[in-house]
Amino acid sequence: MRRRHASACLMKPVEQVGLSVLQNMPVNMRLNELALETGMEPLNFDRHGECTLCVEGFEIRLRVCEDRLKMMAYLSEEDEVPQHLMVQMLHENHIAKNRYTFIRVALGFPAVVTCIELDDLDGIALKKFIEEFREIVLCWKPKFAPASLRQCEKKMKREGVTNTAETSLPKLALH
Repeated sequence: MRRRHASACLMKPVEQVGLSVLQNMPVNMRLNELALETGMEPLNFDRHGECTLCVEGFEIRLRVCEDRLKMMAYLSEEDEVPQHLMVQMLHENHIAKNRYTFIRVALGFPAVVTCIELDDLDGIALKKFIEEFREIVLCWKPKFAPASLRQCEKKMKREGVTNTAETSLPKLALH
């Protein structure tokens, strides 16, 4: 038995890969049809069940996996995540008011991921799901912009807050 890949579903043994891809093809085509029905741009999935959707200057990566549609978007291409943003990301995951999870991928980049079940998914639900995800990314992406980070550093300096591991521990405990 193979191990689970970090961002994918349980991998099939080599003999079953062809069958797995064929099983995903109707789902991929169904998702594309749903997108077209609701006026979205076509979702062109590759033979691995993956698709990239360009939205307002960033990419949303979609992947069909078993009975779910998974989405991921990078929030920054910098592998250094400022401590205050990491605390905010962890806090968002902790309060879990939505179905989005903030992570750092293997390369260290901050990202947001989510998934939805494919059973009974219609065009309206798909469009709403992608739109909600887009809003989350648009809300968080500017926080990683260099100007935003400089502004935050200046504010912390004015308030006398230093950005060290010791000063963040009490903050983490409060959340």
